Amino acid sequence: MKKKVFIVGGSGKIGNYITNYLAKKNEFEIIIVDKNKPKFKNFNSFIKFDLLNFKSYEKLKSEILKNYKTIDILINCAAMVGTNKDKGWKKGFQFQSVQSWQKCLDTNLTSIFLIIRILLSLLKKSKSPKIINISSIYGFTAPRFDIYKNTNIKNQLAYSVSKAGVIQLTKWFSSYLDKKFSINTISLGGLSDEYMKKKFKKNYSKYTLKKRMLNLEDIIPAIDYLISSEYITGQNIVVDGGWSVY
Repeated sequence: MKKKVFIVGGSGKIGNYITNYLAKKNEFEIIIVDKNKPKFKNFNSFIKFDLLNFKSYEKLKSEILKNYKTIDILINCAAMVGTNKDKGWKKGFQFQSVQSWQKCLDTNLTSIFLIIRILLSLLKKSKSPKIINISSIYGFTAPRFDIYKNTNIKNQLAYSVSKAGVIQLTKWFSSYLDKKFSINTISLGGLSDEYMKKKFKKNYSKYTLKKRMLNLEDIIPAIDYLISSEYITGQNIVVDGGWSVY
């Protein structure tokens, strides 16, 4: 029987890549939970859900309990870095609105707390339940502000705080949940994007030992590692090309 994998934020860039990779292994039944339906088709089921609609979580729980008897793997990879539509994103933190601050924390951190809470009963029914939370190196390191010079990115504070919270949330749950659980974090370095300016990539890359930014395929070994391990729990697996060594 295929293991059931819930990927929250599966329509995003990282979630999309993880989904396609796991689908090729033909070992998993993949259920995506996201606001927007993915354009790709390498998944078994899609549940449309807005993570910021807190009043709907109990309804989501009822829907999932109705259709599934167990969950083997939960991957939380929904994330908000920031957008130019949010007040204060292009400027320093002193200009950021409380609303945009809260939106970032709710997307990146509060949603994980709520998702684990409503899915916990189904995870407990698995023989070896696993939870993987995607975080960032900015959850435990300070930004290097010089790389953002002459860019629109002026304020990473809410993102950094939310990702630090994800790491601590993972540690807390690992010590709280039953010993059969394995719950870990993967903290990613800066992800390369085709739309990024070459100068930014160059400025970022000079701080990594590998002298390049993260590519999507670099994430997969950590995913495989944590899915296959029965012993590792409460850990923060860093995938950053050596950025955080210094």
